[in-house]
Amino acid sequence: LQGDLYPYFFVFNHVMGAQQTDDQDITLDSDAYLISVEGSATRDTGSFRAQFYEVVDTQSGLRHMRTGINDLSLVGTGQYQRFLNHPHKVTAGEVLLSRCLNLSSVANTVQIVIFGVKHWQLNP
Repeated sequence: LQGDLYPYFFVFNHVMGAQQTDDQDITLDSDAYLISVEGSATRDTGSFRAQFYEVVDTQSGLRHMRTGINDLSLVGTGQYQRFLNHPHKVTAGEVLLSRCLNLSSVANTVQIVIFGVKHWQLNP
């Protein structure tokens, strides 16, 4: 990418009971290139794992997780962002599945931030 780049970020939460898993559809509002993910939790450091997938709905109504966006599970440290192996292009209206597992023995709220860049040619 060359030229004018603008920051893009998308914030969302998973609210889970003790040792529960939560799936959440995230509908993106802009064309962008995702470059990193960061997460933090209200409980212990490392108290969750999260992964993200592109979702494709088939004609038969089944959901297919086409591409895993992050290569390893995001670990809940909140100390620094995890960079993807390569920028991941997304388009406005695209749905990502965020799957989060609470490893804590008590309720936990996990906040996740997806960072990226928008190019002026993608979003005039």
